[in-house]
Amino acid sequence: MTTAPMTAVPMTTKDWCASSRIKPLGAGGGGVESSAMSGVSAVQYTATSVSVSGKRFTYPRMVIPPDMDQEALYSEFMPRCITGFMDGYNVNIIAYGQTGSGKTHTMFGPPGCMAAAARGEYGYSVHEGYGLFPRALHGVLCALRDARAAGHVHVLTCAAVELSTMGIQDMLDKSGCKATAVKWRSSAHGVVIDRSAKPPRLYGQNEVVVGGEEDLRAVWGAVAARNTSETLLNDSSSRSHCIVQLSLWRYE
Repeated sequence: MTTAPMTAVPMTTKDWCASSRIKPLGAGGGGVESSAMSGVSAVQYTATSVSVSGKRFTYPRMVIPPDMDQEALYSEFMPRCITGFMDGYNVNIIAYGQTGSGKTHTMFGPPGCMAAAARGEYGYSVHEGYGLFPRALHGVLCALRDARAAGHVHVLTCAAVELSTMGIQDMLDKSGCKATAVKWRSSAHGVVIDRSAKPPRLYGQNEVVVGGEEDLRAVWGAVAARNTSETLLNDSSSRSHCIVQLSLWRYE
């Protein structure tokens, strides 16, 4: 039996979209934004556009309204992404915005959510506060169970890296992960970026095998190890960029 990575199928411009999520007025950040204090939002939006201070920005896929919860957001975007991932596509989900705009909430959940999950407070179920990533990881595990029942054999691994003014840090190391982890490619200098690769790639990070729900706490603990600090716009602002990578291998 040989092992091989899932075949990466190039995606076209039809397979990506940019959307804007409208943060509920006063949510998070200590409610110190001027709009939160006045009760009047500076943002006007339609189903496909956002207007701020007279400037209009269009999002053909959709504008996510503030009353769309985490579960509905996941159902809108992620099932097709999980299907593509299982079929061998490279799938990337990126959150971009200023501090306090809700990136961490959207991707992982509200402050303390991942730390509580790492402590086992939510068990193995999908918690209502979970963002796109933890819900997607649960979804991938469900898809792998179905694939296993059909006789297919896969191995799923997860790595987590933090980019900040402190440099590049392996979050599995930082969290004190006790799970068995392997380095995808060893590096005497820790985690490094190969800028000569197209696209650039990270090397030297640990990867933990995620075989089932019992392995999730190590992943949640790594995500919870991010640097955070209070700012005027966010009382638990993430002070770094976080990259969480899932790799799927199929045995043939």
